[in-house]
Amino acid sequence: MLCLALPFTPFSLAVAWILYSSGLIDSPLFFGTIALVLISGIISNSLLENVHSAAKVLPLHQSEKMALIIPNRILIALGNPSSIPQLLELSAILHGTENRSPLFPITVHSSEESEADQSLESETILASAVMKLSEMQKPVLPLNVQAVNPGQGIIESAAQKNVDTIVIGWSSPPRLAHAFFGNIIDQIISGSPSMVVVARGRFAWKSTKQLLIVFPPLVDMHEGYEAALQCIKRLALASFSTLHCFLSDDREEKVTRSWGAVFSSINYKTSTFSTWREIPELFQKTATAYASIVVLSARPGEASWSPAFERLPHMLAEHIPHANVLMLYMPSYRAQAIQVPEAAATQAPSSSAHIDISSTEAILFEAVRAGRIQVNMESSALAEGIYNIIFSAFPMGDKRLLRTLADRWIEMLQRQPIEIEPGVVLLHDRLETITHPLVCFGARKKGYRLSALENPVQIIVLILVPLHQSAEEHLRFLADVANLFRAHNLKQRLLDANAPEDLLSSR
Repeated sequence: MLCLALPFTPFSLAVAWILYSSGLIDSPLFFGTIALVLISGIISNSLLENVHSAAKVLPLHQSEKMALIIPNRILIALGNPSSIPQLLELSAILHGTENRSPLFPITVHSSEESEADQSLESETILASAVMKLSEMQKPVLPLNVQAVNPGQGIIESAAQKNVDTIVIGWSSPPRLAHAFFGNIIDQIISGSPSMVVVARGRFAWKSTKQLLIVFPPLVDMHEGYEAALQCIKRLALASFSTLHCFLSDDREEKVTRSWGAVFSSINYKTSTFSTWREIPELFQKTATAYASIVVLSARPGEASWSPAFERLPHMLAEHIPHANVLMLYMPSYRAQAIQVPEAAATQAPSSSAHIDISSTEAILFEAVRAGRIQVNMESSALAEGIYNIIFSAFPMGDKRLLRTLADRWIEMLQRQPIEIEPGVVLLHDRLETITHPLVCFGARKKGYRLSALENPVQIIVLILVPLHQSAEEHLRFLADVANLFRAHNLKQRLLDANAPEDLLSSR
């Protein structure tokens, strides 16, 4: 009965007996001490029994525990620069508002590519991802992986980082008749137990006004169903959109059983279908402007899997070409252990929440002092503007070498521009001749026209880092530059300045 207080009871009684025998306490105090020890033991035992009773009343099912933390650790597969902004935006939405685990943007390059080309392209893509996610105040840990097989490289990286969700872009039909999305995506779906989100974006995900969701038969029996509902909930809350859910007519009650708790603050309605062939026509009649389509699916071999439903994204993309389409493969917990979220975002070196404000302003001050900022640029051609930036930054440099570098950066901008926000483009390179990171800025209010971008290029950001700089230092510098735009309103300051020195007085 005295289980909780048992270790302390003999000790307390022994001390009381010694004090009583020594004459330091009288009889009433001695017997009062004995009574107090017994009462405290009874009370402690009663409290412990109540705690055990409460624990038995509130058991937490394993799938419910998983739903609480998925999506949590998200890996973002990046390749096509034009799809990067929407993949990052979608990943940030699925990441949630209180998640402190890092996001993992990843690029995979082949060993057959030249080291210089693969390093430049991969690092430019990752630099853009770091800056965009830092602006969203998201912790980020980029991964640059070399692998013979890109799909296997992504799967192995996801396993090493304990990733529970993989986000990957999809833009074109598969080349092979037996593949649903293409070799790489199909390999990830079949080879990873994580939730896999395959996305085709036509507009910003936060601009979604209507979410059209397809729930296949037996989806509620899948162990990853609750995690899928969490994804839909986060997407709906971030975009303030309404849900229109399409369900198999014989399982509507079972599928919607848990919606009361998950969708309590979301406006939704349901429609039913008898066969999957009805869905494209139903969607055509229902879809409004800025509609996003979400299709839930299991993996081949699972009870709720159907090859017909995996073909739906292609059919819906053809019938509603202006809609966003998202295929959500639910996670499998049999091969995936519950991962505890990391305690603090400080483990991610690029978390913008911990950036030293003085260090970011020091970057700007040093760029002004060194003459690496051009404002009110008069050159009307983008190439001429880049020449002016690089020649001003290195006035004593070899002109032929500088022109070669500038030509390469111009070609990069024209081929694969990286826009970190509307009107702001990023150029990124490693140089053997510098010993510390450098940043150059160029600003022109009228902007430069670039056929690949909708908005004129008003700000050019050129980041140069030493060839052998560590990833941690590189990442920290990128986050500081991103913070200049996010927290210090640098874009507007560059456009308003009449001279570089004006940037220091406009803090």
